[in-house]
Amino acid sequence: MNTPPPPTDEPFTEADVIASLQHADSLRSDARYAESEAVFRELLPVCREVCGPTSELTRAVLNNWAVLYKYMGKFDDGMRLYHEALQLESEANGGESEAAATIYHNLGGILHAQRRYAEAEEPARKSVEIRARLLGAEHVRVAADEAALASILVGLKKYDEAAALYERSHAVFLREHGPEHYEIAVSFNNQAALHQARGHLDEAWRCYEQSLALKEKLQGRDHVDVAITLNNLASVHVQQGRLRDAAAFYERALRIFEDKLPPEHPSIAICRENLADCRA
Repeated sequence: MNTPPPPTDEPFTEADVIASLQHADSLRSDARYAESEAVFRELLPVCREVCGPTSELTRAVLNNWAVLYKYMGKFDDGMRLYHEALQLESEANGGESEAAATIYHNLGGILHAQRRYAEAEEPARKSVEIRARLLGAEHVRVAADEAALASILVGLKKYDEAAALYERSHAVFLREHGPEHYEIAVSFNNQAALHQARGHLDEAWRCYEQSLALKEKLQGRDHVDVAITLNNLASVHVQQGRLRDAAAFYERALRIFEDKLPPEHPSIAICRENLADCRA
């Protein structure tokens, strides 16, 4: 296990569960996915035993492990864990808690990652509705829900609603976090995707560059999130007919994906295919 076990003469406590969960999440944030998965795999049965099979912490472990599986491209496993967490949350709190809103947000996200936009819209809207009712429409976590919904709406070509949600959420992120925060980098990336979908390629390029510069500053040049934006920049070059420039971005993105992701991750195959098309 990647966290030190408790002393043999002392039982594993709820505090140990929380520390292990935080460690697993930290490993995921650093794109150390295999290590994070190993922690979660050992943590869940311990959490069920120590905290109870339907406890709040057990539901959190299920949700956060599912988040990891989204990043790893293990979508079926992630969906299974999300649905288990949501069922337990619904039994405990009627499905109207902030924890339920988070799970609905994440369900929308994993469906969005699979381009199952029509299925993703309902849970994404539920996350906005529940959290706004609990926290108020101007809360920063509601803004995060709205930004996630907007990304799904782009996939559904509901561009005007998506644009309004992006503008609103970006303003909240600036107010709460300032201009140099991860949420701002993601917001620029998402706005770029909307511009690209609408065919506004110069605006898309500008927003992707802003996202890339901020991600590199905050996360380092070799983070998976950086590779995602590099891949997106390359796709704009392709649309503008600059295939040699696109290939350079795809090459850099692919090196990061191959270094950080499991070999079977769909992003690797997609990036390789895109690069091959540029070279054809």
